[in-house]
Amino acid sequence: MEKEEMPESNLNGNETIPKSEEETGGEEAVTPKRRQSRKNTKEPSRKKLKVEEPQISEYEKLILKNIEERKKLLEQFNIKQAKENLKALSPAVLKPKPSPSHTRGFRIKRERSPVPVGPPRRSSRLIERETGMTPVKVEGEDYSEGVAGDLVFTKLKKEEMVDETKTHSLGDVYAGKGDEELTVFLAKLKSNLGDIGSGKGMGSLPLKDFQKKISNFNISDEHVVKITKDRIYSMAVHPSVLRRLVIAGDRKGYVGLWSVDESDDLHNGCRVFYPHRDPINCVSFDKFNHSKFYTTSYDGLFKRADLETGLFEVMYSLSGSKSQRSWTSFHAQKDEHIFYVGRGDGRVAVVDTRQNPDGNTVVGKCYDISVKTVDIHPKMDHIITTSSRTGVVGIFDIRKFSGNKAASLSTFSHKKVCHSAFFSPLSGDYVLSSSADDTIQIHDVSKLEKPASVLSLKHNNFTGRWITPFRPIWHPQREDVFVSGSMRGFTGNRVIEAFSVDGSVLHTFQGDNLTTILPVTAFHPTLEFLVGGSSSGKAYLLEEPK
Repeated sequence: MEKEEMPESNLNGNETIPKSEEETGGEEAVTPKRRQSRKNTKEPSRKKLKVEEPQISEYEKLILKNIEERKKLLEQFNIKQAKENLKALSPAVLKPKPSPSHTRGFRIKRERSPVPVGPPRRSSRLIERETGMTPVKVEGEDYSEGVAGDLVFTKLKKEEMVDETKTHSLGDVYAGKGDEELTVFLAKLKSNLGDIGSGKGMGSLPLKDFQKKISNFNISDEHVVKITKDRIYSMAVHPSVLRRLVIAGDRKGYVGLWSVDESDDLHNGCRVFYPHRDPINCVSFDKFNHSKFYTTSYDGLFKRADLETGLFEVMYSLSGSKSQRSWTSFHAQKDEHIFYVGRGDGRVAVVDTRQNPDGNTVVGKCYDISVKTVDIHPKMDHIITTSSRTGVVGIFDIRKFSGNKAASLSTFSHKKVCHSAFFSPLSGDYVLSSSADDTIQIHDVSKLEKPASVLSLKHNNFTGRWITPFRPIWHPQREDVFVSGSMRGFTGNRVIEAFSVDGSVLHTFQGDNLTTILPVTAFHPTLEFLVGGSSSGKAYLLEEPK
C-alpha cells in the first residue's frame, strides 16, 4: 500500500503554506493524484438560516388597525383631492388679511436711501501705524454727508440735526412727510377747540347710575390707533365737546395727536411730532387757552406748543445744567402764566412762561432725590402735593419757598417709590397715591397739617421695566371714583379697573379689542369716554356703543 505524501513542514514543525500556481508552473505542475482528489472533493453544504418574523404585540396591532381605519376614512371624504384643490388656489387668497386695528393710526412709508459708495473703512490707529501720521478733519469737508479722505463718517439723522432747546415750528419737528397735509390737518383741528362744555357729565350721576353707565363702555375696532412711536408715558384729553382730541407722550420724546372723529383721514386723525429726546412724563392742555398744550420731558425741557401759531417753544430749561440730576419730571398749571415744574434733584420750580427759559426762578427743595409728580389744590392754588422716588408724599405751601428750601406742611409715606399723588378734583380734601409697594392709598388732607389714612388698597403695581408704572387718576368730576391700569387678566384679555373710595371694584373694563395692559388713562371732563395708552404706542378709546 502506497504511503500518502505528507506536506513539507517548516522548521517549526507547522504545515507549510501551499505554493501558488505561478510558483509551481500553473495547472501543468499539479500531479494527477492531486487533480483526482480535487474532483472527488465535495464542497461543504451551507445551511440556510431561518429568519424568524418579528412578533407583533396586541398594542401594535391595534395601532396598525387604527391607521388603516383612518386611511379609509380620509379616502371616504376625499381629503386628498381637497388638499390638491387648495394648493391650486392663489397664494393671495390664502394669506390672512391683517386686522384693521393693527394698521390704523400714524404710519410713515420708509424709503431706503442709497448707500454711498466709498473706500472701505480704515482704523485710525492702523493708518497712523502705516504712515506715521494722525488722520485729521480737513477744513471745508462736509463730514456729515459721507466720505472724506480715507475715513467714512455717518450721516446725521434729521431728528438729531434739530436743536430741541430752541423754538421750532410744528413742521420742523413733524415726524411725517408733507407740510401741506399737516397745515390742512391743523386748520381743521383748531376750528372747534374753543367750545368747552360747562356741564358735569357723568359727575352729576349717583354712584349706582354711574356704575351702570360705565358698565356699557366698550372698545370698537376703529377706536384702536397707533398714536406714538414707542411706549406711552402720559396722556391728556382736550375739554372740547365738539372735537374729541387726545394727546400722548412716549418714551423716545414723541408727541402724538389723535383727532378721534377723523377716521377717514390719511393717518386716521393722528399726527406725530418729535420735540424731545427723552421720555415725556407729563402732557396737558392749557386751561386758559385751549389751542395750546404743554409737555415735560426727562431731557430737562418744559415746552409749549401753540396750534394757532404752529410753534413749539421752550418755557423752562435745565439742559445746560451741570447737575447729574438735571431733568424735569412733571408740571402743574396754576394760572395763565405760572406753572410748577418738578425736577430730578428733588426740587420744584415756579416757572413764569413770560420770562426767559434760562432765567432765575423760585425753587424749593422738597426732597433729596427726584420729584415724580406735582399737583395743585383745586381751591388753594398755593398748596401743592408731590410724590417722590423715596416714597414720601408731601404737601407744601409755595409761598414759603425761600432760599432753595421748602418746609412741608405734612407728609406720609409708602414703603417704596411713589409714582403719583393727586388731589381730589373738587374739594381737594383727599390725596390719591400709588407706589411700587403694591398699594394704592387715599389720605384725608382736609386738615393739611394732619393727614389721615382713609384707604390702603392692595394692588399689583409691579409693571416691570417694559410697562409704564400705574398712575391712578380721579374722575375729573367726582371724588368717589378712581381708575387704574391693572395686571389682571392674561395676554390677549386685559382689563382696566374702576374703584370706589372704599376700595371696592365698581367695574372692570374689558373687551375683545382690549388685548394689552393700559397703564396710562385719562377721562374727558364732561363727555362720556375714557382713553388708555399702551406700551406699543397705541391709544384705546372706551365709550358706550352708539
